[in-house]
Amino acid sequence: MRSSNELFKHLTPTLAGLLAERLPLSILAQLAAIAFLAFLVGFALPAAAALRGHTYYESGLENIVQQRHPEAFKKHKDYLAKQSDLKKQIAELDKRVASLSGGSESQAAEWAGLRGAYQEELNEPPPISIQPFDLHTIMYFWPIMYVCLGIIVFLLRPHGVPMPVSFSTVGKTLAIAFGIFVFIFWALWVRTEHDTEPDQGRVVFAYSNPELDPGSFAVQHLNFAVYAVLLAVIWQQWSAFIVQRQRELGGADSNGASDPLDPTALRRLSDTLMHWQLTFFVISLGFIIHTAIFWNQIIGKKDQRFLFEAISVHTIWLITTVLTATPLILTWRTWQLARLQMIVRLATAGAETDKAIETKLSTIKELRPIGSWKAAAMGATVLTSFVIPVVQAFFRIH
Repeated sequence: MRSSNELFKHLTPTLAGLLAERLPLSILAQLAAIAFLAFLVGFALPAAAALRGHTYYESGLENIVQQRHPEAFKKHKDYLAKQSDLKKQIAELDKRVASLSGGSESQAAEWAGLRGAYQEELNEPPPISIQPFDLHTIMYFWPIMYVCLGIIVFLLRPHGVPMPVSFSTVGKTLAIAFGIFVFIFWALWVRTEHDTEPDQGRVVFAYSNPELDPGSFAVQHLNFAVYAVLLAVIWQQWSAFIVQRQRELGGADSNGASDPLDPTALRRLSDTLMHWQLTFFVISLGFIIHTAIFWNQIIGKKDQRFLFEAISVHTIWLITTVLTATPLILTWRTWQLARLQMIVRLATAGAETDKAIETKLSTIKELRPIGSWKAAAMGATVLTSFVIPVVQAFFRIH
């Protein structure tokens, strides 16, 4: 009778290889550790900073905005008062229409037109948007993103690729992390240090803005630094995996395995496909939320200052996607070349009546581990995942 670990490997051989053949309980322990650290750094620390800075709840943040930006806050209060008055007037008109008797169509039409005008005014966007930590999307984003990146770094890292812990690789990782941090953070710095007034296009007054809560702004620096380091580790791991896969295939430009029916070649292609699908799903889960934050601010709140941050994050997401997809592209290309070469060899072998050759030729023509429809579906999935945040934000316009 097989042990539980042997049974696990038998039922999920690909996952067992991806997870470095570790025991299921060990995997669960690592998941728990990743989730705990993600909660600690991504939620508990920012929440503590917001509580200390009195920006956790809306009432506290409103008081700070009133002190630091009195003119903007006055517009906010006037807008809320007008909204309240419009709702009352619409409710009153609805009561009048409901109480009308027959033969009052002209009066009903007049009130309906007036109600429509009130409704248009009610739908006008607010002059400013006050966003405390409580129930903000970032409240959920950082823990989810850290869990996703942690899973890729520790559980879905390419098999045979070690963690970058040597002196030289640590230096490269930190250099890459610094570049990612600067690339993402420069737009945020411009937005929060220069474009800080409504007449400069500012609509959003968030808990993490430096003039509203310096402590939360500092914690935001830390969050982005951890985020950049984790991404840098992923980039290092997958860059090493690309080199490793090129060596396995005999070089990215070689013909690779001569027999596409070789079980090793088929298994490698199948494993690589599943590995990429899992990795892309986990990556997208975090990045969709990240990009949606910015597009909601741009489209929903009408704050155009977030545009460059949205572009930066999409660029980082694209680079990560390309890096993690490259081993699959190399593996599939090598197998496809071997398949085409064998078809040519069999078709020109001069043994057209040989049943074995005919059977093999028929088999290899029909064998498509990644067929055209599957490739198109994967491409559509990638494209859709990049578009989803924009569509989501568009339909959340207030």
